Amino acid sequence: SVVLIFVNTTFLVWEVITLFPNIQVQAVGLVVFASARQFLFSFFFAAVGSTFGYVNFGFLTGLANFVSAGVLVLDAPLYEYTASKFDVVYASFILLTMLFFIFAVII
Repeated sequence: SVVLIFVNTTFLVWEVITLFPNIQVQAVGLVVFASARQFLFSFFFAAVGSTFGYVNFGFLTGLANFVSAGVLVLDAPLYEYTASKFDVVYASFILLTMLFFIFAVII
């Protein structure tokens, strides 16, 4: 889907921006990240509705958000572990590499 590629590209742009230690560049990154999140949620809710219909829309989106929150609980410990083993820039590079891999799989 063209929209999914656009959303993933926006997140990739944000991840590349986070590698620059310049505060002006980080301000641009804030705008890109906020936009990417809005694109992601818009795509997600539209895709769930059009794929599965609206009879179980609330249950499915609630379940997806619950699973997402469960995975997010592991985010901080995994990042701390990665940052303790590598430099913070390398930790961001590892995350960026993972995003590129996911992007390549989707395309």
